[in-house]
Amino acid sequence: MDVELCLKEMGRRIMERRKGMGLTQEALAEKSDLTTQFVSYAESGKRGMRPENLMKMAEALGVSTDYLLTGDIIDKDKLLLSDKLDRLKAALTTLTDLQRDTIYKKFYRNMSNVDIAAEEGVSETAIRNRLKKIFANLAKKI
Repeated sequence: MDVELCLKEMGRRIMERRKGMGLTQEALAEKSDLTTQFVSYAESGKRGMRPENLMKMAEALGVSTDYLLTGDIIDKDKLLLSDKLDRLKAALTTLTDLQRDTIYKKFYRNMSNVDIAAEEGVSETAIRNRLKKIFANLAKKI
């Protein structure tokens, strides 16, 4: 595979994951103990990474180095996701019925609004941003 293409694809995965986590480049740099400029170069595919920096980036993003390098989801990625789901389930069990009902109602109401927006031709980016806000607000309540 072409090295330049590989770096661009890896950069795209880093940026997508960072944005999916609601992090700025500065926040990711701090979380991974790298510089903001390094994160920017990595996302643009302008710079390769030393193994230790790749490991820092993967750790901060909560994914495997395999995922960043190849896009392949391996057992480690599934384990990370499973752990996050277990924590979410545990948090949900601590809520009262009223709190849980309120969260579900808000979620479904907002999901209906997202469906309507999609039907009305709202961009996919705008819908993704709306979903991020919905989940961020729900996370605050948990």
